[in-house]
Amino acid sequence: MRLIEVLRGPVELLDQRHGIRALLTQAASDQGLVVQPLVETASIALLIRYVAAGIGATFLPRFAATAQAARGDLAVVELEDETLRYVSAHLMVRARRRLPKSVVMTANFLAKRMQAFTSDE
Repeated sequence: MRLIEVLRGPVELLDQRHGIRALLTQAASDQGLVVQPLVETASIALLIRYVAAGIGATFLPRFAATAQAARGDLAVVELEDETLRYVSAHLMVRARRRLPKSVVMTANFLAKRMQAFTSDE
């Protein structure tokens, strides 16, 4: 599916404070499109409820709705637009810094458990 097709219908989005919103707005702008959300919120849970209720579509990282997609409450649709397909997240720390145990534990948890950080290919 292409971004232009999604933006033709109602969309609910994370507010301007979220990086995914900035990425989406930039991708739309690059194509001469305007993003006009029906709803703006800081709540991922609310966006998932809107989509599951059939009110519209949203843009979230895949891992945000893994459980709902597995239950069949909503569908995850891949976008064909290059700027939106190959986005990555990174945990960054200062070079040669000894990390606190809490940071090491968090990084290990994310690497082992979050589906977004595993390769299905």
